[in-house]
Amino acid sequence: PPEPIEENCEVLADNSDDEEELAEQEDLEPPEPPKEDEDSGVRRAAVAAVGEVSRVGDAFVILAVTKRLEDCSWEVRRAAAAAVPKVVPKFGFKSGDTVVITAHHHPMVPFSDGKKFVCDDECEKCTRQEEGLSVRWSCRECLYDMCRGCVDFYRSDKVGLAEVLLRLVHASEDVRLMTMKAMLPIAPEGNWVIVSRLVRCLRRGGMQVKLASMKALLKLGDPFGDAVKELRNAPEPKPKPPPKEEEQEDPKGKGKGKGKKGKGAASAKAAVAKPKAAPPPPPPKQEAEEEKSEEGE
Repeated sequence: PPEPIEENCEVLADNSDDEEELAEQEDLEPPEPPKEDEDSGVRRAAVAAVGEVSRVGDAFVILAVTKRLEDCSWEVRRAAAAAVPKVVPKFGFKSGDTVVITAHHHPMVPFSDGKKFVCDDECEKCTRQEEGLSVRWSCRECLYDMCRGCVDFYRSDKVGLAEVLLRLVHASEDVRLMTMKAMLPIAPEGNWVIVSRLVRCLRRGGMQVKLASMKALLKLGDPFGDAVKELRNAPEPKPKPPPKEEEQEDPKGKGKGKGKKGKGAASAKAAVAKPKAAPPPPPPKQEAEEEKSEEGE
């Protein structure tokens, strides 16, 4: 009969060899990224093509395109400024909006069926247990679910706007000009971080940077943002009806009104009433007749 111990040893030896190969593969360093093309025309065409064919909200694409805002070629920087609004969604998040995230390749839509779910890419800011099952974003095509906290953590618009704002304080004025051009379509109105960066550019930049900062402030410098628009579009409140006047009461307190109100009104009118005038003096004829009657007596 075959010896089972030797066969088991051979099997263990084979498994150990596989583990050694896996360990060697893990120890290997990742391959170096391809070198950049020295031709600026090739880089410009590549940036323009990425902006046309890539998915909106892809984190790797956002990082690659925003990095080209610092390219040494002016043509490449201009192509990157035009490609940023195509790959970065406009900044803003509301409870009922469709959200583009970096963790999934499809947009996340608000969805609630009352069933239990688990966040597929749970983060440290997960709010599933706090808010319950009613607050949920889902991709029904892939059965991919997330809560409000995880969706807000993986938002693509936050990544894109943050990368653009980093270039707004660059030492090169041309980089700042291209950054402002890329920022206008995706930035919100009335954001104090953006306004402070633009004011800084207005103080320290050259003439072209100052003009671009002024134009950006006119468009994005609304301190109230959508609040003013909501107030302007809100319907006017209905005017309140005038208060009813109290019915006048008789001086004795007996009138059409109720007893207590009538007596109070009569007493108030009596207190405010003017004192009666003294009777007029008698005419002179009566005085003469009275004097004659006194003398006869």
